[in-house]
Amino acid sequence: MIKSAIFDIDGTLLDSSPIWAELGERFLRACGAEPRDGLSDRLLRLSLGEGAELMQRDYLPEMAAEEILLGLKSIISDFYRFKVTAKQGAAELLRALSKRGISMSLATAGDEELSRAALERLGLIKYFKGLASCEKYGSKHFPDIFFAAAQMAGGTAAETIVFEDSLHAVETAKRAGFAVAAVRDIGEPEQSKLRRAADYYMNSLADYAENIDEIIR
Repeated sequence: MIKSAIFDIDGTLLDSSPIWAELGERFLRACGAEPRDGLSDRLLRLSLGEGAELMQRDYLPEMAAEEILLGLKSIISDFYRFKVTAKQGAAELLRALSKRGISMSLATAGDEELSRAALERLGLIKYFKGLASCEKYGSKHFPDIFFAAAQMAGGTAAETIVFEDSLHAVETAKRAGFAVAAVRDIGEPEQSKLRRAADYYMNSLADYAENIDEIIR
């Protein structure tokens, strides 16, 4: 019986994957530089600092990498604070879980302050008892962040379902004993593997909201 739930934020609750896919290209074009094919794929494998160094080296030698990094962070901050939207069905699913007495928490690899700001603006933060970040608990390649989030929600792994969009996070949560509900997002290219790895797989949170009683029984 499911008593608690953990939600990933980027790509699961928030429709934020596009900003990360477009970030480098958007910044370069604003600076008058034309990005080459494949840049976005390269940047997605790097940290923001590493990406700034790459863009400085390959596109903007007249700018310091620190200046580029500040510019990237400014775009991200503006997006989360004022523009990012919730994924389809997010509010409906959270309301449905709350009505059924399911305690919820968050587990994110993103920036905690910006994540909270976005969820507050969208009226979703009220559903959660806590937020565990990779900055504090380590990468989602390891289960510590999920155990911490489960504790915040007052549940054990066996009583908790994790909502995620990333294959590596789904695999980690499953190995740690959690039930996992995967949701489709453009940020994860391995959708067939994601479907096989998770206990449940649906195209949207709205689909989960419609079928929630079958999942938490």
